[in-house]
Amino acid sequence: MPHFRSLSLLLRAFKQRCLPSRRLASVLLSLSGFSCIQSVEGKKLSTLKVVGAPGNVVSVFSVPAAVKEGDVRRYVPVAQARTGEEIYLAPGNYFAANDCSGFAFTQRSEGSTLALSTLRLVPHREALTEDAFKVEGERHVVHTTCEDPIEGISHSWDDKLEIPLLPGKHRLNLAGTPLQAEFGLEASEKVIDLFPLTVFLDGDAGDNRYFVLQEDQAVRSDASIISVPVGGTIWVTPGVYALEINGTRRRAAVEKGMRTRVPLGVLRIESPEKFPADLRARLGGQPVFAYINGGVLLNLNKDYVLFPGDYAVSVEGSELQDVFLVKTGEKTVVKTQGAQIDGPACPANPEAKPCRTVPKITLHKEQRPYSLMNVTPGMPFLVLEGKYEYGVEGMRGLLRLLATSPGSVAQEKLARLRFKWDVRQASSRTRTDLVRLESRGAENFGRSLDLLFNKPDEVYVPAGVYFLTYFVGDPQQERTKTRVEFTVAQGQTREVVVPIFTDKLPAKPDEKTVRGGGDDDRSGTPAEGVDALPSSLVPLRK
Repeated sequence: MPHFRSLSLLLRAFKQRCLPSRRLASVLLSLSGFSCIQSVEGKKLSTLKVVGAPGNVVSVFSVPAAVKEGDVRRYVPVAQARTGEEIYLAPGNYFAANDCSGFAFTQRSEGSTLALSTLRLVPHREALTEDAFKVEGERHVVHTTCEDPIEGISHSWDDKLEIPLLPGKHRLNLAGTPLQAEFGLEASEKVIDLFPLTVFLDGDAGDNRYFVLQEDQAVRSDASIISVPVGGTIWVTPGVYALEINGTRRRAAVEKGMRTRVPLGVLRIESPEKFPADLRARLGGQPVFAYINGGVLLNLNKDYVLFPGDYAVSVEGSELQDVFLVKTGEKTVVKTQGAQIDGPACPANPEAKPCRTVPKITLHKEQRPYSLMNVTPGMPFLVLEGKYEYGVEGMRGLLRLLATSPGSVAQEKLARLRFKWDVRQASSRTRTDLVRLESRGAENFGRSLDLLFNKPDEVYVPAGVYFLTYFVGDPQQERTKTRVEFTVAQGQTREVVVPIFTDKLPAKPDEKTVRGGGDDDRSGTPAEGVDALPSSLVPLRK
């Protein structure tokens, strides 16, 4: 409550409709029949008359002498008055305010007037046909926003066409565009012409909404972003506006006397009908998402209303993407295909060293060596329609055609190769200076990087037919290329003997290693479930 100095002053202020806030003061505006007093504790009062458009309310606050100008937290509410009414005030400094404006003034003994001007917004409906207005009439928006000078909160309206404003310069926001209105000490009227802007879809747009944003990023604020249902019309001043819907943007120029209509299209990205979405979400920690233009995230199997144009679509955030055209008023459906690459089972042998962790699967296109997408083994994934190859991290260069299914998930298994490095004493200057794997067949491509001596001892590769290729000979003279062909099936673990010719044999293993207890021992009889290359396999010399 205001700090009244006596009960008598409180009663007199009550007759003058004094309350501590503008909202509560409105309760007493209907009261009448009270004759205002002419003085308060020896101070002669004078009249203040509010003039301007009828039906508007102004709150008046006293400004204590010790309060700095603009410190509204210390202003004391003393009265409210409608336009055309008079109130009595003691001489002193005051501040008048309504929802959108404030005005500081000094009340003198001879009385004064307070002008309340009008900012009038005029939607030019002649820019619409009569039929269009009948159809869209219920979805038309004239959106205005302003800041309360006392309470500091934002007020907004969707259909307010007349805004009362006190003298001075005041900032408002109209459909995302900042406005500055200035009025003098005499009541006046300022008119702003508005023209229709509509973003529409030929068809059912559901509950989609579009946003109208300021073109100037530097002055953007929360109040400048306006949301309107698709098919609805927002009234704006002529100028250029940024429109946004579902992460896509367009610029629209609104001209005086014209109606601006911006069409939409629909994009839908579908997963295979039997794709195990729940399993994929559990394994991956989240559902599979799609992206357009590398940044806008979309859910699968949902219609998205977008501005027409070309969009680069990818799934799971990968570099595998294609461009699709969204046409005005039409639906573009992007199909995806499912696949899953599993690792082979580890051979059941309690004396053998545990299998290494299956590395990531790499996806490629057009047999290029760099990876466009990495996938965890055993996890179903999606790709866009097309032909792809897959490989394994750590064995770059070996690729296999990726089998995909348009209806569910195509599954394949990697193979495991365990290398047994057969080190032999070389004669004269004969040395082994290169060992690698080379793929052959219609579904496999490429060759591995050179394998290092004793490393690796176990690798994962796509199933298929391979050559174990190595060069033996005098490094300064002729070298002999040897190829050993073998096939490794999906899910199979196979031992491959790699002959190494060197001038110095490695140290003999200790007793622990001979017994098979060493950490790195994989010599001797293959572990259970491991298939060795057949002894009858003859090297092919070329």
